[in-house]
Amino acid sequence: MMVVWTQHEAIQDLAESEETENQSAGLDKRVEQLLALGETLARKHCVACHPLPTPGMLDSGAWDLTLTRMLPWVGLVPPGTGLSNTNGFDRVLAAGLYPPKPLMSDQDWKLIRNYYLTKAPQFLQQPEGLEFVGSQNTFETVIPSAPFDASCIAVRVVPESGGLWVTHDPTKTVYRMSPDMNWQTPPLKLGGSPVELRFTPGGVVGSLIGSFMPSFERTGALVRWNDGNLETLATSLHRPTDVLPVDLNGDGREDLVVCEYGHFTGRVFWLENKGDTFKHHTLLEMPGCLNAASADFNGDQRPDLVILTGQAREAVYLLLNLGDNQFAPRMLLARQPMWGHSHIEIADLNNDKHPDLLITNGDNGELDPALSRPYHGVRVHLNDGKNNFTKELFFSQPGAYKALARDFDQDGDLDIASITYFADYKLNPKAGFIYLRQDKSMQFSAHTLPEADRGRWITLDAGDFDSDQDIDLVLGAYNMPQRQIPDALQKHWAENPTPILILKNRTK
Repeated sequence: MMVVWTQHEAIQDLAESEETENQSAGLDKRVEQLLALGETLARKHCVACHPLPTPGMLDSGAWDLTLTRMLPWVGLVPPGTGLSNTNGFDRVLAAGLYPPKPLMSDQDWKLIRNYYLTKAPQFLQQPEGLEFVGSQNTFETVIPSAPFDASCIAVRVVPESGGLWVTHDPTKTVYRMSPDMNWQTPPLKLGGSPVELRFTPGGVVGSLIGSFMPSFERTGALVRWNDGNLETLATSLHRPTDVLPVDLNGDGREDLVVCEYGHFTGRVFWLENKGDTFKHHTLLEMPGCLNAASADFNGDQRPDLVILTGQAREAVYLLLNLGDNQFAPRMLLARQPMWGHSHIEIADLNNDKHPDLLITNGDNGELDPALSRPYHGVRVHLNDGKNNFTKELFFSQPGAYKALARDFDQDGDLDIASITYFADYKLNPKAGFIYLRQDKSMQFSAHTLPEADRGRWITLDAGDFDSDQDIDLVLGAYNMPQRQIPDALQKHWAENPTPILILKNRTK
């Protein structure tokens, strides 16, 4: 209430400075005029970096913090103001991202700020959430013992042979479990913490993020491990979050698409496999490049790419493969800067032979405590056959972090499994994991698990873990404390740690 009231006073001060003799009705009219002017200025200036946000997307307290963080980007305070660690920040300055002089006057900025803080709700509307239909019988929950704590940043099921690999971030160690749930020794040291592990014919390729927390330093790398031999494929990467093996030029060799999430700067590039070496090609230059997926979107028998971005201009980008190592980028589904994109996957959800998009948005790390946002969740964007994705199915899940589409119940259609890292742990902790079963064509029922609140699930993978010819799920927890998590739940996590949760499919 204090933020809203002080803003009401501030906007009246602006009005009174020009019309001190006005009566109450005239003053209210002037206030509305100033708010309208603030909106006009926002429409002029804010769209230079991202789609225009509406005041209702954050509460007034969150807007107060967010707008303060925007001051360097409009040139009203020096670059780097408010940063706790500026190591490597010279690269950002060299990129020319900050304006050399103010983009507006202090008065115009006050009008924009007053517009958002006055029009914002005191409390953000609570998400409705999904209505769970009850128990499910597809999965059996198994909680294995683990030689590490709940600080995992990757879990990956090993294709064909089963078992799984797990990345423990604090020790930068990869642990391997066999299908009979025995941990293999010794654990692997790959030179950092791989947040993505891809199993290829030439070995396991890992993207070492360098720093899980935001950083300007280029300490990430790309490595390949093959039967005890460790090879470095790329160094000095800026927080690489994904590597995708795919033969982009049809020469029979798997190339590698790499996403560098970065921090204020980032990029996507691909390494053309030349047999005994790799050739670098840049695809996109922008911050927040999260992950890549591939399918043939235009029927020319060449693999195209979709890239998901989660900073600045949050969006989906479609890169059509033109051949001859050339790609045509097109922005799809541009989103608000607080949207919080977290993962994208390609899947034909409605079985019409056109690749659809499965997207989660719920990254909420910029606020502590995190807001429970009504627009966070799982989205299916259906392809109309011409690569238009305007038809959307939305499933509410605050803090949604990753969703995968597989035919888990083996009935011929795709179901969806989703985790959240920023769940509403007070009102709906069971929504930390959601199983959306497709019961009829594009009709889904929502299910969860009694163990859904056993950890902060940050990573998820699907595959035949136990080699019994059906698709299992593995969840990994990273139990960082945050103020929206009740003390009792954090105590429960500390006393009963669950770094890994295995959901064994009981279909077979």
